[in-house]
Amino acid sequence: MKKVSAALLAATVLAAIGAAVTAKAATVSGLYVFGDSLVDAGNTQALVLSVGGSDPTPASVGYFNGHFTNGYDYTDLLSIRLTGAPTVAALQGGANFAFGGARTRDNGDFLPDLVAQVDSYLLPAGGVADPNGLYVITVGGNDLFDVGNGVLGVNDVPTQVIGTLVSQVSRLRAAGAQQFLVTNLPDVTGAPISGGPNPALQLAIGQLNDALAASLAGLGLGDDLHLLDLFGFSGDVASRPEFYGLPANILSAACVLSVPPSPTPDCSSFLYFDAVHPEARVQAAFSQIAAEAIGVPEPASIALLGLGMLGLAGATRRRRA
Repeated sequence: MKKVSAALLAATVLAAIGAAVTAKAATVSGLYVFGDSLVDAGNTQALVLSVGGSDPTPASVGYFNGHFTNGYDYTDLLSIRLTGAPTVAALQGGANFAFGGARTRDNGDFLPDLVAQVDSYLLPAGGVADPNGLYVITVGGNDLFDVGNGVLGVNDVPTQVIGTLVSQVSRLRAAGAQQFLVTNLPDVTGAPISGGPNPALQLAIGQLNDALAASLAGLGLGDDLHLLDLFGFSGDVASRPEFYGLPANILSAACVLSVPPSPTPDCSSFLYFDAVHPEARVQAAFSQIAAEAIGVPEPASIALLGLGMLGLAGATRRRRA
């Protein structure tokens, strides 16, 4: 398993300018995406509207094409660079199976959680996965919100969350999947909905991510699996936004709750689009990390982003100390 450290990423950014796409990245047929609202391309919107519910991502206040933010998410941007087109929601005929509101574990609601999403991909395909696809999994944030709200015990996370996530990677691998991009559990304590710092939960998430990394490493996938540090990025982009091309004085509040309602709100001064989800430019910054992880060369115009990543590892270690 290839765990992507910040220092290595910074060096890779600078070295990759002008380089060719790596052999593996060049052979990617497309992205197969599983997870929650951070990577949902419109499935939850389509499902909710189909049963007469209220639009969860209304364009009237700036949500973009069924996404839970004001632009493409990181998987869309990665897909554009690899295939020339963004991901498409599975309910619209595409291969993005993520649903906003989904959990890693099955919590019994009407939204397909991780296992059901993988079912939706594999069962119609006769249990055979595309060997040339890039399988992206970003999930766990809603499970952690459940921990913070007392719905899920933190001691249940290793089995119900980490165990489920790892089992689905193993399941996809057994079906023929070759390349994986998995994010670790995010630092949900920084989201406006969390209501302020929660050092105990933040520490617990860090420890859970150590367990996740060890469990994924135990699958023996080597460089076929890239584990991205979404937890470290979540904190670092808040403390060092300028290194990601964002304003140094960026606000951690929710844009749509802070500016007048508009289909095109000015969110350039905000980390978060709404009370839960990062603003589109934060997603774009993370897409850069994902691209470098799988060897997609970087446009020279954003090469300096690598310099910001030099501080990520040290900042993360300081928070975890």
